[in-house]
Amino acid sequence: LGSVSIEACQQDWRCRSVVDIEGKLYQTTESDKPVLFIVAPHSVEVLQPIKDITKTSKSISYIELEGAKHGSFTDLYFIVKFDKDKLPSLEVLKGIQQTRGLLLGFFNEYLVDKLGPNLMEQK
Repeated sequence: LGSVSIEACQQDWRCRSVVDIEGKLYQTTESDKPVLFIVAPHSVEVLQPIKDITKTSKSISYIELEGAKHGSFTDLYFIVKFDKDKLPSLEVLKGIQQTRGLLLGFFNEYLVDKLGPNLMEQK
């Protein structure tokens, strides 16, 4: 679960930032570390908790990829054969490329030149 990754990052000093891809927020999670949610369009029930927390936290943000479905962030649609009516309207390769670009941009902003030479070194 993506929400577990946020909690784990809060508990582990080695974690500097975290991305939740297509996760549902099950509890209100505050974070003093940068958090990015990357999601497909969903019901208000799924997205509203994420939208609400981004309004109150400067370190948490989200991006909703229009036309995406749950598998749009992976190679699922290349591996498993789906009927055309079950495919996302977002082109499959474009969804993967957008996800890759968002991850690279986010982690470049929060990790590059901010980590010491040895990640396992104790605080």
